[in-house]
Amino acid sequence: MRVSRLAVLFFTSSTLADPIQTREASDVVFKVTDFAAFMADPNVDGAQSNLSFHVTDTRLDYFAEVDCVVPNTYFSHA
Repeated sequence: MRVSRLAVLFFTSSTLADPIQTREASDVVFKVTDFAAFMADPNVDGAQSNLSFHVTDTRLDYFAEVDCVVPNTYFSHA
């Protein structure tokens, strides 16, 4: 009984002690440019916050571009 418990503890601790395998970074796939963000003062009525950026997928077989825009957010206080 004691031997089986020790075996379980040994195998459990040996698997947990293994370091995380290092990974090679691949080439850049997505390129983000033209990042712009504005956070308005929430205490000002009618103030707008927004966020926008451009993403390019640089893979030859999947090349694509898109503009991402989070619409203006309006604050109003009663």
